[in-house]
Amino acid sequence: MKRISHAIVMVEDIHSSLPRTEFSETDLDDAAQLILKMQGTITPPILLETGVDSYTVLDGYFEYYAALRAEEIDPLKGETINAYVVESEEEKPAYEQQIQVFRQRQSVLPTAPEVSPIPPPDVITSPINTPEVSPIPQPDVKASPISPSESVVSDERFVAVERIIALEKTVGKLVEAKDNELHETLDTLKHFIGEQLNNISVQLEQKVSTQIHLLSEQMKNLPPPEIPKFPEQPVRPKKPVILTPPPAGAKQKFLDAVNTLSSSDLIRKLERMRVNKKVRDNLINERDKQPFHSIENMVERVSGLGKKTMNNILAQFTM
Repeated sequence: MKRISHAIVMVEDIHSSLPRTEFSETDLDDAAQLILKMQGTITPPILLETGVDSYTVLDGYFEYYAALRAEEIDPLKGETINAYVVESEEEKPAYEQQIQVFRQRQSVLPTAPEVSPIPPPDVITSPINTPEVSPIPQPDVKASPISPSESVVSDERFVAVERIIALEKTVGKLVEAKDNELHETLDTLKHFIGEQLNNISVQLEQKVSTQIHLLSEQMKNLPPPEIPKFPEQPVRPKKPVILTPPPAGAKQKFLDAVNTLSSSDLIRKLERMRVNKKVRDNLINERDKQPFHSIENMVERVSGLGKKTMNNILAQFTM
């Protein structure tokens, strides 16, 4: 048998066979506020584990519904509840024995004495006066006070609650003090870093300004740069271009060749004389439109064919 240990369980994973309507919503609200305030209950419900993240209540139905109400009020703080978890059916009887002994034990109240009912007197209708019958005194039955053991348990619970509340206040004050101390430390650190960055910026600015000033002074003292002098090259006179006159009869021969040769033959001759393709194509296109009647007419009609180019062609042309 495992030892009893606490567990923190999600409230939404718990199921109960006892309906919520068995308890007052006002009482559940009050208990829920206490659970939220203390983040738990001093009388945890006892749960049977029925599956993965699934539990059913064995005892502590009121505590369960109070925790459920706490979750409705604050889903973040009230999403869990402390509980005892019975992990298997084999452990269930031992827990049920403790539930009966410790949780379902009731105070022993003295029983009131039983009073037998007094039969009504026979009423005789006669002129004789009947004696007055005084009422039978009833025994004074008073509820017995709570037993000392129950009072001690209640006092211990109250003291435990007060101690937990006091501890919660102390922890809250410590957290607040540490939070304030942390904020002060951060502010001091920010101020220190800011001052250090400012000092570094000023120092860098001063160093850069000093270096620029020194460089300016050094440049003022430097002699002007010497421009290298290159020896003058003698100017060579340009040789005049002497155009070789075409041989006699070349003009007429070239004119006849352009007008009579086939396109392929004429292109081969012009290629040997290194006439560019554009001039060749323009020459053949113009010839196909209309034969040339003179060299001058050819120069005038063919785009790209100037007098200089024509003289070079005539000087090289041979049949």
